[in-house]
Amino acid sequence: MFHPHPDIAPLLWYGDGPNKNWDDPDYPADPPNLGGHTHEVAHAIFDLDDGSRMIWEFHDNTREPSAIFSSLPVYQEQDVPPIPGYPRWSKLSPGQRWNYLRYLEDPFRPVEIGYAFLLYYGLERHLYLGDYSAAVPLIFRLRNILDHPSLWYYSSNALLIAAYRHGDRETIHHVLNDYVTHKGDFNLCVMARTSINQPLSAHELIMYHGKFGFRNTRYLRTQPEAFERELKAYLHQKYGVDGLPFSGSPADLPQAWVPAAANWTMFGRWCFLPDFTQAKDYIAAGNIALQTAHNRIKEYSEPPR
Repeated sequence: MFHPHPDIAPLLWYGDGPNKNWDDPDYPADPPNLGGHTHEVAHAIFDLDDGSRMIWEFHDNTREPSAIFSSLPVYQEQDVPPIPGYPRWSKLSPGQRWNYLRYLEDPFRPVEIGYAFLLYYGLERHLYLGDYSAAVPLIFRLRNILDHPSLWYYSSNALLIAAYRHGDRETIHHVLNDYVTHKGDFNLCVMARTSINQPLSAHELIMYHGKFGFRNTRYLRTQPEAFERELKAYLHQKYGVDGLPFSGSPADLPQAWVPAAANWTMFGRWCFLPDFTQAKDYIAAGNIALQTAHNRIKEYSEPPR
C-alpha cells in the first residue's frame, strides 16, 4: 500500500487510476485545445519602475516526469542503482519506483538527490500551473533539508519568477535572503532587487564581485568582515543605503537567459531577462565601490613605506 505524506499528497500528479489528474499525451507536438493539464500557459511578469513589462510564457504540453502510473510495475529489489539525471517515473526500474513511493511517505529527510528532484519536478509545475500557495512552503522545506547546489539554484529561479506572477513579496524576500549562503543567478538577483525597489546588498555585491570586474580579492578573502564593513560605509555615504541601487531602465538592456524551471518538459523553461552585466554605468559603480573598500583596508593594514 502507498500512503504519501499528507502535506504532499494533494500535490502529486497521477497519470491513471482513481486519483488521475494528469492527461499524458503520447506525442510531443503542440496541439491546441487539449484541455486538462496538457496545454496551459502561465505568465511570469516583471513590472518595472519605468512602466515596462517583461513577460515569460510557460507552455505546458509534454509529459510530466513525476506523474505516477499505477500500470507500471513496482516491487522491492536488491541492489537498486542510483537514479540517473533527469529522472522520470516511466523510466525508473521497479525497485526505484518502490523506493520513490516509500520516499513520498516521508519526504522531509535526507535522500538520494534523484528522488528529491522527481518530487520537486511536480511541485515546480504547481508553481506555474497548479496550487502555487501549497507548493511554495514545501519547496522551502525540501531546500532546508537537502543542501544541494542544483536543487537550490533551480528552485531559487522558479520561486522568484513565480512569486512575481503572484505578487508574493514574502517569497521574494525569503529567496533573496537565502542568497547569503546559496549563490543564485546574478541577473535574476539584480532584477528581483530592482523590482521591489531595493539595491543589491553589500553582501551580494561581494558575492558577485567578478561580474563587476573586480579581481583583486586579497582583502576580500583575508579580511571579509572588514571588507563588507568598509563597503557598506562607502555605499551608505555614496547612495544613502547599504547597497548598490540600479537607476537605469532594465528594458533598455540586452537580454540574457536563465532557466525558469528544472522540469525540462515545460516548454519555454528558458526565459529571458535583462543582462545587467551590460549596464556599463552600473558595473563601473560596483567596481568603484569594491575598489574603494579594498583601498580603505589597505591604508590601515599595510605599514607605510
